[in-house]
Amino acid sequence: HQQANQRGVNASHPLIYGINSDNVEFGCLVSQDTTPYLYEHQNNGVALVPGAFYVELGLACVMSSSRPKVPLSTCQLSISFSAPCVLTQSSQVLSIKLSPQKTMTTFEVLSSSNAVYAAGQVAKGLEGVVEESSISFQAIYRRCKSVISRKEVYEALSQVGFQYGSIFRQLGDVHYCQELKEAITSIKVNEETIRHMYSYCIHPVLLDCFLQMTAVLSSRTFQSRAGFPSGIGSLVVLRPLEEEMMIYMRMSKSTGNCLEVCGCFVDKHGSVLAELKRVAITFMKESSSRDNEFLFENKWKEVSLSQTIGHLGFKPRVLVFADKFGIAEQLRKHLHPASRYVMYEGWECLMEGDAQSKMRVEVEDYDEILFLWGIQKLNEDFPGKAVDQLAKCCEAYRQVVVALREKTSRCSVRVITYRTTDRYVDHVNCGFALYGMTRTCVVEVPEITFQLIDLSSSTSLDISVLADVLVKYKGGDYPEVCISQGRIYVSEIRRTPYDTGVLSDIPLYEPQKQLFKQNAVYVVAGGLTGLGFETVKFIAENGGGCIAILSRRIPSREKQEEMRALQQQYKGSKVVSVQCDVALTSDVEKAFQSIASTFVGCPVKGVFQSAVALHDGHLEVLKLADFHKVLSPKVAGTLNLHRATRGQELDYFVCYSSVTSFLGNATQTNYAAANSFLDLFCLYRRNCGLSGQAINWG
Repeated sequence: HQQANQRGVNASHPLIYGINSDNVEFGCLVSQDTTPYLYEHQNNGVALVPGAFYVELGLACVMSSSRPKVPLSTCQLSISFSAPCVLTQSSQVLSIKLSPQKTMTTFEVLSSSNAVYAAGQVAKGLEGVVEESSISFQAIYRRCKSVISRKEVYEALSQVGFQYGSIFRQLGDVHYCQELKEAITSIKVNEETIRHMYSYCIHPVLLDCFLQMTAVLSSRTFQSRAGFPSGIGSLVVLRPLEEEMMIYMRMSKSTGNCLEVCGCFVDKHGSVLAELKRVAITFMKESSSRDNEFLFENKWKEVSLSQTIGHLGFKPRVLVFADKFGIAEQLRKHLHPASRYVMYEGWECLMEGDAQSKMRVEVEDYDEILFLWGIQKLNEDFPGKAVDQLAKCCEAYRQVVVALREKTSRCSVRVITYRTTDRYVDHVNCGFALYGMTRTCVVEVPEITFQLIDLSSSTSLDISVLADVLVKYKGGDYPEVCISQGRIYVSEIRRTPYDTGVLSDIPLYEPQKQLFKQNAVYVVAGGLTGLGFETVKFIAENGGGCIAILSRRIPSREKQEEMRALQQQYKGSKVVSVQCDVALTSDVEKAFQSIASTFVGCPVKGVFQSAVALHDGHLEVLKLADFHKVLSPKVAGTLNLHRATRGQELDYFVCYSSVTSFLGNATQTNYAAANSFLDLFCLYRRNCGLSGQAINWG
């Protein structure tokens, strides 16, 4: 303990290493070799980096960079958690960037592509910031007469989606006082954590135990609702945590869907080892089986040109990224003669670096952009080529936005698509991806005005109305517009009218109806993890007899055990896993041949597409390869599944999309693009008379 008390955080820290000589940037390698315990922290089967890990990174880096060195006990950390970091089989490097000031250092924890996972600050050289140096835990135990067993605590956490491996399950029985909203428990640190705990400022596993304990307070206030840590207002580590200690916690505030708690780690004499204040837990809103709290849809309403203000006869001077279909050419007579037209072929032949430079030159003299390069038809029979074409279109659009962002003048981008709205979707095109991408750009680049305009035809009437819209319908007031038969429609997001018995135009199943058939096959792409495996379980629970999981990976021993347990629980279900990369046409063809030979005589009646790849990053750092990586499993995967089941009469063709395609999310333009492709592809299938439904998970 004496050695731990005297330690400083330096190059020997088990997590961090310096990246530059200025001591303002550090790296952290996250992998199954370097940080294996993180993979035991899961939500709904998906391994996530706990917020407590970012706390340690921030503290350790600030301590390491401080000149002169300061005692840890005089530092006060505050942090907010911005976005989850999903752990995969591959290793990844987190970057910690510091901004030192005289008495305070701010920090950000970022992905390799600069997506922000957490941000905070550490105030240094403080004395007496802890409110209480000791507590009377004997008095607290006397007040806390209700006892929640350790098993009950972890069952409660499991019910709202949190699963923990043995290293994280260190809470003892929790003693609770309902009247005062306080709780106390003991911890005996396991041997695996003890080996490393004195090398840390505050070991992430032990800090996470504090966050786990909030479930006891929250379960009395937010019954059966998932709560996620959103920030810590103050953390001070006075002394190293000990192998046997206690955690005390009480509720300090409860407003809306947020709970705030404060508390401390104390030794067996009641002396405070670490104090936490304003620890915020944000909860999902309450829902029920017939609740539409989270069900939204895009609806179109007609507006009249007389409702808008414009300058009649005004011809806008714009830079046009012209399509090959002829819409830009028809629009030419309505635009200012000084407008300029850029063809896709001239950009496509350039190297990536040269293309961005050319884009800067193109936009230099223009503040208004018309982007029509999304009007490109994709051949659904060649999924790989479709992804290539789509990725290039997204990269070109990204370059336009980045080039405009570098200018100081106020700019606007109008993205014009063709037949990508509701009943008009009758072919697959690049515009499918531009919807999600643009909605994310609205969030990430607020200094630029964006507008989506969809044409249902290329008639002279609709082109002339488009010209009027360019003058009179500014993006800030009408961010999404549809033109059809000379009429103008604007979109509005509204709650789905759930009580009418219909969800959009898809009839709801009655509760008593069997959802899945015993003698039919249901294919779940990406079905070994997360929502995919939850879908496998849901199908088995609801009568599905034959379930085929498609995954690039062979199931682990633990997953095979889960699959066997599922088959034992639901005797009529058989679950098999077929190794398959759904982005590869040959893999999917072989997989469906294997499925046919495994489930002889059973037709495929459902496809659930949950395959996913992530590569988040701000627009400035994304590259063509990053779009290709994220688009491939969703776009090529979905087209391959579409092709493989073309002759089948499916009851379900369900694509797992995301709310990012609907509402946008900074640093996820490629992910939003991939998901909006799914949204519109399912519309395309329905318009072709096939089953198709996208679910925007949020």
